Amino acid sequence: RPETMLGDTAVAVHSDDDRYKNLIGKMVRLPLTNREIPIIGDAILVDIREPVEWERHIPGALQVPRGLLEFVADPASPRYNADLQPTRRVIVYCASGARAALATLTLQSMGYDNVANMDGGIKAWIAADLPTVEHHGDI
Repeated sequence: RPETMLGDTAVAVHSDDDRYKNLIGKMVRLPLTNREIPIIGDAILVDIREPVEWERHIPGALQVPRGLLEFVADPASPRYNADLQPTRRVIVYCASGARAALATLTLQSMGYDNVANMDGGIKAWIAADLPTVEHHGDI
């Protein structure tokens, strides 16, 4: 089973984003398990939901639909996004965690050795009262 975040170990946030700096080092209580885990920095959050699902998302998350993940994560691909580095901490999330679990396995098979699934997805993030933003652009 892939490692999980927001269920087993920690919530990871962008340490270079001013919106998160005040959260790093604090604890969050998970509503599903009633367990406290730390908020850590130096990670990239990847939202693999489809664009039509992205109206409410985690600030600073990279939006990569699940069907495009292999292209965006492969340095040899013309669609590669340099924010995704095989050596960087990558936290993948979807609505509830199922698609992200499969995406985590995919990234691990591509050589990403510091990747995790956000257990519970955006639904658990929202239930934990963590910050989200709304996007009403071209979705």
